[in-house]
Amino acid sequence: MTEISMVKIGDRFSSFADAKKAIEELGENTYTTFWKRDARTIASSKIVRPIESSLIYYQLLYACNPGGKKFKGSGKKIRQSWTFKEDCPEHVRFKASSDGKALEATSVQMKHNHVTSKVLHAHNLSQRKLSSNMKESVKDYLNMKANRKMIQQKVQESTGKIVTLQDLRNMKISDQSRKENLDGCLNILKAKYGANVAVLRDEDLTDLISEDFSFKVQP
Repeated sequence: MTEISMVKIGDRFSSFADAKKAIEELGENTYTTFWKRDARTIASSKIVRPIESSLIYYQLLYACNPGGKKFKGSGKKIRQSWTFKEDCPEHVRFKASSDGKALEATSVQMKHNHVTSKVLHAHNLSQRKLSSNMKESVKDYLNMKANRKMIQQKVQESTGKIVTLQDLRNMKISDQSRKENLDGCLNILKAKYGANVAVLRDEDLTDLISEDFSFKVQP
């Protein structure tokens, strides 16, 4: 049986990358979506003692996604209220160790105030996020007017991620808007400035406008 990876008070991590990986594993094992609720970098902390640059942060707080921040009104009559989050107390707090060589877990609370499950976790927006390559594949299917339920099934089989039909609709709308904005930009450059422009596609499949412009000077 595989041992569940947990974070305990006193655990030390030699870099922020290691601490982040531990949080990601903890989230997967406990069906929790953590987010960086509060953080103070080494540069902004103005701490005199030496701290390894790989830690990046002097203090760092990861909280369960429903653990929102409180709005603080500037006026006396403005009522303080919580965001849509549920003020879940689950969290992991890190601080640079006294020797400056590790991020040390100084506070760990692993109790939620809401229901958690594998299914709910899989449907969380952050868990449904697709890689750039998969997004491009989905966009190609959408442009070919493929059946969206079949696309949904294909994505789930390929990635194990839950993608809703609304996600696919949003992706289609976003792609159309991006193309319209790009076309509009190209038309302005050509019509107003007489620029010779081209749309390129880099390794990450991102549309770019060539910087090799040739402008016509207006008399």
